[in-house]
Amino acid sequence: MSRRALEHQHAKAMKRYEARVAAGLVIPKPPEQDPEDVFPYKCDPVTMDLGHVLYSNIVESTYFQDNCAEQKKKEKKKEKKEKKEEEEEEGAVGGGFFTFGHACIWMFALKTFEDIVDEIYTFVDHLEPIILSPQNSPSTAFCLLYRLFCLRLNEAQLDTLVTHKDSVYIRAIGFLYLRYTADPETLWTWFSDYIDDPEPVKVKMAAAAPQMPLGEYLRMLITELQYLHPVCRLPRIPVMEHRDMLDYLDSHPYDSRRFTGELTEEEEAARPPPPPRPDDRDDPYVRGRRHSPTPVRSSRPRSPSRSRSRRRRSPSRDRRSSRRTRSRTRSRSRDRDRDRDRDRRRDHRSRSRDRSRDKDRDRDRDRRRRRSRSRDKDRRDRDRDDDRRRDRDRDRDHERSSSRRRRSRDRHRDYDDDDRRRRRHRHRSRSRDRDRDHDRDRDRDRDSDRRRGSRHDRSRSRDRDRRSSSRRRD
Repeated sequence: MSRRALEHQHAKAMKRYEARVAAGLVIPKPPEQDPEDVFPYKCDPVTMDLGHVLYSNIVESTYFQDNCAEQKKKEKKKEKKEKKEEEEEEGAVGGGFFTFGHACIWMFALKTFEDIVDEIYTFVDHLEPIILSPQNSPSTAFCLLYRLFCLRLNEAQLDTLVTHKDSVYIRAIGFLYLRYTADPETLWTWFSDYIDDPEPVKVKMAAAAPQMPLGEYLRMLITELQYLHPVCRLPRIPVMEHRDMLDYLDSHPYDSRRFTGELTEEEEAARPPPPPRPDDRDDPYVRGRRHSPTPVRSSRPRSPSRSRSRRRRSPSRDRRSSRRTRSRTRSRSRDRDRDRDRDRRRDHRSRSRDRSRDKDRDRDRDRRRRRSRSRDKDRRDRDRDDDRRRDRDRDRDHERSSSRRRRSRDRHRDYDDDDRRRRRHRHRSRSRDRDRDHDRDRDRDRDSDRRRGSRHDRSRSRDRDRRSSSRRRD
């Protein structure tokens, strides 16, 4: 983003903050002291174990700050005056849009449990934690999930969420609340009756994303720790309780007929036993320990208000009686399944002991082979290193000898060049001496010829003088 866009975004956020302050609204936070009838939770009392990134995104999101805001507690003396002023301005005490500049805030929105349930029914259509537009913003479902945690729900409100008939997303958010807050025993107590629920729910936000049964969604919440996005991780269940849950889910795969009561006991008994999981076969601790019995949902004490709410929600007495009959049939089938699973585990334990002995023997043999292979490999590596060292020394010696030969060759070449220059100089000096002797001989011959010619000229001139003198005498 450019600097101007960031400044514009910051200015809009400041306007929204000033509007909330002027309206007397604050961002909701968990209460410092829990109510007496609060549902017991084991998560962090502030972050709900959502993770730092997801929690920060939820608290700082525009939707959470504008739609989930609470009104500050006012003094009793000022309440009457402010109520009168609000009645004169708005015509009603409990609602309306208050506009300050460009910000528009819905007063008293999502203040009660019923308001949040209506918001889920109206706006939630998927269960992903993060949406892409605006970038990396928390979804409405998770903002409302944290808003429910700030209210500190009781058991009756949770039961209303889980058994709600108007929207499957209300039920799914109730189960998500349990997954984040409940301890393992309580979690299985609430989940065990709905792990085969066939009601379809859309988990991912994409338009082409398929729906999945609610029972499979609950199984995904138990079996997986990463929830649809890297920033969203579910709380870790203790290892022993988690293995017991996985054992039960493996031995009872998803079947919607079990939830509706259409699956007979003979068909359930005819199912082949599931293969043991790879981590259980390989883990020596799991091979030697006693498996605790499969967790079965215990009967929770029902409060009178909860039973009255159930009676209000039931459309007819026949449906209530059929539900009781179905629950009794499921409890009997669970007891039989538990006995059958115990027998299977006993047989499987005896077979696993033999298998473990064979596996230990094979593991020892493999270990010996690996050691021998590692020794051979070390020996081969040492030999290879020695060969490399020898080759390196040989190459170094060869380079040294070649450098010596090169230097001697250069030295001989320099000597030959010097000798050639010396011989050339000597030859030139000799030729110069020869030329000088030749020139000297030539000059000497020329001088001797010149002297000889001058002597002859003198003798002729004498003869001529002598003849002329003799003529005169005559």
